[in-house]
Amino acid sequence: MIRVYHFRLWDDRLNGFFVPPYKKPADGISDLGGVMLAETAETVELSSLDNEQRYDPRTRRQRLLT
Repeated sequence: MIRVYHFRLWDDRLNGFFVPPYKKPADGISDLGGVMLAETAETVELSSLDNEQRYDPRTRRQRLLT
């Protein structure tokens, strides 16, 4: 199991922050220079992460709805 979080990143083109739709572990967010949103913490199976250490919570919601 691993804890993942939503986070925000600065985008020069937008001249502001944006929040990607996926979550990442804290160390992956730090590597990107992102700001972790601690209140969005979720514990997931390590196998739920893709090869870029991303977890897409939308996939989980789709499974729950079907």
